[in-house]
Amino acid sequence: MKTEFKKITMMLMVLSMAFMLLPTISITASATFTTEVKNAAELQNALINGETDITIVTGYTVIIDGTLTINNDVTLRLDGRIFINGILYNNGVIYNNGILYNNGVIYNNIEGIIHEINGEIDNEGETIHNFGTISGNRVIIHNIDGVINNYCTGTISNAEMYGNPIVNIGHDFIVVTVGATCEEDGVITVTCSRCDYFAFEVLKKLDHVEETETVSTTCTEDGYVKVTCSVCGETLSFEVIDATGHTEVTERVAATCTEDGYVKVTCSVCGEEISNTVLPALGHNYFTVVVPATCTSDGSMFHVCLRCTDYYFEVVPDLGHDFVVVVDVVVAPTCEDDGYTIYGCSRCSETMGDVVPALGHNYVGVVVVPATVLMLVRKCVCVLMMRHILNTVKFPLMVTIMLAGLMRRRLLRRLLRLRA
Repeated sequence: MKTEFKKITMMLMVLSMAFMLLPTISITASATFTTEVKNAAELQNALINGETDITIVTGYTVIIDGTLTINNDVTLRLDGRIFINGILYNNGVIYNNGILYNNGVIYNNIEGIIHEINGEIDNEGETIHNFGTISGNRVIIHNIDGVINNYCTGTISNAEMYGNPIVNIGHDFIVVTVGATCEEDGVITVTCSRCDYFAFEVLKKLDHVEETETVSTTCTEDGYVKVTCSVCGETLSFEVIDATGHTEVTERVAATCTEDGYVKVTCSVCGEEISNTVLPALGHNYFTVVVPATCTSDGSMFHVCLRCTDYYFEVVPDLGHDFVVVVDVVVAPTCEDDGYTIYGCSRCSETMGDVVPALGHNYVGVVVVPATVLMLVRKCVCVLMMRHILNTVKFPLMVTIMLAGLMRRRLLRRLLRLRA
């Protein structure tokens, strides 16, 4: 065991001395951790296979006619040479210990690093766009008729420039401003169109710009005072002002005899009719002056309204006489003289007479008494008056007396009936 340990120790010492005599790049070219390539096809296959540490072997030249992309997890070591006739996109790390020829376009992006060890960059009349870092202890750049643009935060340090100088372009800023409002802060953002540069500035929220809207109250509707922001439209305050209510004014029109009246209540502010009560017409209240009718003259009734000037007349026809019999002046007719009846009016002093024509005689014959009775000269007499003799007849005396008494009694009874 001790013998084997000594052998291994000796081998390590020899190897250490050998490494000390070799160029520095030879350390990175060890086959123990890198994939060696000798041409473009092998380089492309290694990248496709996901190799992350690739070395272009010393003495070999890799020519890129198309597009070569070095991802950000790949390290490319140039111990040989690489010719870029197409486009190189470097997002990873290139250790240049050989020669990087650019006949096309090289994009050393933000994350890209080209680390010069003992190599050089030859830019033959083409363009290198540097967004990342090109550095080393000694950076030899031959920029003959070429253009090297140092963009954004790209840096080229410790460079020995031959030919055209480096053009520092810097960022291509894009400024976007979102204005502050009354409700939210604003912001100004600054980005670069070529890199991931980002900066921003906060714009403080603005004060509201107050605008007052006033709606006056009415009798029936509330008013308000509203304060809003004229910029964002937010309602900042809202105050309700109660309705004032109606200011009542009463108009009275009295009813007349013929027309209705009313009591109307309106608002003196808005003119709205609040109530209207109808007072019915009163009708006429007539006072009557009466001129009585008489027996011979018409009377009248004069009606005049006590509330207005309305009036009208009524004619009362005359009454006519109301005659009644005046008993004391009734004269009965006789056989030869007219009688009469006096009538007096019960309402006035007017009188009138009613003539009763004479009755005429009503003769009655006398019964003949036998001759043995004492005979006297007898006549035919009126039974009513007992005095007009029609013919001379001889009657006994007693018979004549009896007949005369009978006739008088009959006459008296008839007169009594007439007076009754």
